[in-house]
Amino acid sequence: GLLTISRYLMKNSVNIVITHGVSGCLLPRIVAILRRVPVILHVEHTVSHDKKPYHIITERLISLHTDKVVCVSANSQKSLIEKTGIPDKKTRVIHNGLYTGRFLLSEGEAQRSDGVKRVGIVGRFQKQKGHIYFVEASAKVLKAFGNVEFVYIGDGELRADIEKRVKESGLGPCSHFLGAGPDIGHLFSTFDVFVIASEREGLPISLLEAQYFGI
Repeated sequence: GLLTISRYLMKNSVNIVITHGVSGCLLPRIVAILRRVPVILHVEHTVSHDKKPYHIITERLISLHTDKVVCVSANSQKSLIEKTGIPDKKTRVIHNGLYTGRFLLSEGEAQRSDGVKRVGIVGRFQKQKGHIYFVEASAKVLKAFGNVEFVYIGDGELRADIEKRVKESGLGPCSHFLGAGPDIGHLFSTFDVFVIASEREGLPISLLEAQYFGI
């Protein structure tokens, strides 16, 4: 990875490098620093309270050579500063935005079962997204209210595990796994309740989507 990125930056005379997330930010920024890229930016999409000690140390060092760290929410910025000690002047909040034009063709097209309440969760099937909590809560909701459907939108390495847990919990007949797709507006418009079960977030795009559809 080091050589690949280095060659690309040199071959294309890159002037600005923007990195995202924890796993994708350290190596590219180190290479950009060594290659003397004029402008280096990093984007923090979540909160920093669970960063490991080595992440904190490397972030402090690399931030010395980073022009700006952009945070997607004020809470993301606050936790970053408190956890890593990066100077406030190094950070900037630019909230996530939502391009709503992609929903216009799908609004009002979806069909739904009469009298059935739909509860949806949207996100990658990763531990951070808390799908297991959604399954546990779904079992309690179904027992209490009965006529409910649970919709999972997304994909990821834990999908098979969650599907297995859903079946073991007796939720199979009322649960729908719809995978990942670029146009989910017609699905959002069928939800009565939208759930974020994540262990941590910055400013989720799915939350903005749910608000756009007035869920």
